Amino acid sequence: KANYDPAWIPAYTRDGFERIQKLRLTVAEAQFASQFNGARSIAQIARNLRLDLKFAGLTLFRFVELEIVECWPPAASEKGERGSVFKRLGRSIGIGE
Repeated sequence: KANYDPAWIPAYTRDGFERIQKLRLTVAEAQFASQFNGARSIAQIARNLRLDLKFAGLTLFRFVELEIVECWPPAASEKGERGSVFKRLGRSIGIGE
């Protein structure tokens, strides 16, 4: 069982958005998945949808195990790290701006 920090930020993997559309989700799971935008934390999503953190954590665990979603610490999405995935990757390996 994985415990995710509620401050962490879920974001779809490269193929995750297409994968999730092929699954049969409950209404709550679908609403939860619709909130992933790479900026909202797990706690913010749960609060917006009035979900308890236990449900959010369990659902997130399922999505991570199915390689639909990745979770990032809030520091990875701070102001200096915003931009496209390729820009962030370039900066992280030393070829970006």
